[in-house]
Amino acid sequence: MVIVFASVENSLFAVALGLLYGVFVGIFYGILYGILLGLDDHIIHNKQHPLDSHQANVIDRTNIRFRMFWWDVKIHIQSIALRITLYRAGIAPINYSKFLTYCEQDLLFLRRAGGSFIFRHRYLLEYFASQYTPEKYGYRPESE
Repeated sequence: MVIVFASVENSLFAVALGLLYGVFVGIFYGILYGILLGLDDHIIHNKQHPLDSHQANVIDRTNIRFRMFWWDVKIHIQSIALRITLYRAGIAPINYSKFLTYCEQDLLFLRRAGGSFIFRHRYLLEYFASQYTPEKYGYRPESE
């Protein structure tokens, strides 16, 4: 699916977010991972200072933990960037939890079902679904 931004301002905002993300990722990932790989390579492969298996395992676990931590940070940054972009485009609210609670308690459109929400009536679901058109939000269908 291709997203076409509704205005030049939104496009420039998306480009700025992408550049900021790229700079942050490049600096943070390059420095920290470069240090870890450099230390890992120097310590493990240096024949003058051999490591026992425990020390090598500690380095491997540290490397794995760093990768898992970085993956979590990357996911959160992408999520925040997506939410801000959708909010600025007028497609979605910035705080979904507050919005869904408002729809449940004040508007009585939704009700809780465990950890999720469902519409109180099928007619409400069908009405809101019929109001959505991809062209209204700047989407173009993919050409086949």
